[in-house]
Amino acid sequence: MTDDIYYYVVSEYYATGEGMTKAMLITRAYSHVNDLDDNHEPKYSGEEKALREFERTFNNFICQGSEIISKKDFLFRFEDFIPVFVKKIIKNELKTPGNFSWFSEVHFNYS
Repeated sequence: MTDDIYYYVVSEYYATGEGMTKAMLITRAYSHVNDLDDNHEPKYSGEEKALREFERTFNNFICQGSEIISKKDFLFRFEDFIPVFVKKIIKNELKTPGNFSWFSEVHFNYS
């Protein structure tokens, strides 16, 4: 991972006769109370927390093949699907909110 404060988790799910779904998540992957051990240290890495958040946000089928990618790859592959204000936040053109998270799912049905 880089020194970027966000994790970019994506999945491109294809199903015969159902089309294609692109799922995208940007998160800081903060620890929740249940993610802390007895010494109040995180039990999971940022990557593990980001993938768990992705799994909670989207269903099992969409999560198949999910991956954490760099901001550069995320913008290259998914920029057309990201609202302008989200692009400004991740490009540091707007003040970063304390706990920013954004997700979107786009489905294309070719049948």
